[in-house]
Amino acid sequence: DIDYVLNHGKLGCRMDGPPQKCAQDIVNLLQDDEKRKLMAHGAGQRLIDQFSAENMEKQYREVYKMVMQ
Repeated sequence: DIDYVLNHGKLGCRMDGPPQKCAQDIVNLLQDDEKRKLMAHGAGQRLIDQFSAENMEKQYREVYKMVMQ
């Protein structure tokens, strides 16, 4: 789910909408250094926290434990 991964727009912009909206999102990011830095940092941290191999393994183990009960 793209919206989940992007934390509903806080960590990035979807580029599957109308071309004018996508272009405006790009322009907005190009004009806002702080927002770009915050998004990049937040996205990197989310990747580590929620989608690292270690975390995914932990989540799979939890699912398997629930199924095996």
